[in-house]
Amino acid sequence: GSHLPLLLIASEGENGTLYGHFARSNPHWKSVAGTRVLCIFNGPHSYISPTWYDSYPAVPTWNYSVVHAKGIIELTDDATTAQ
Repeated sequence: GSHLPLLLIASEGENGTLYGHFARSNPHWKSVAGTRVLCIFNGPHSYISPTWYDSYPAVPTWNYSVVHAKGIIELTDDATTAQ
């Protein structure tokens, strides 16, 4: 997998379109065209101590938010992305 910057254009496509960027030197882009991909967006997160609960026994937990977006990756060329 690769960590990429992504931008959502909500007005494109049924659920919006994500645009990202692979560096040419990253060989990952050569093998993903037309494949199903999963983009994971991590949001705020924090440790929840068992001392925060009123009832005992309690266990620690982690409070977090995350979004999983699935789709088909389509590579563009310089002419397409120069717009």
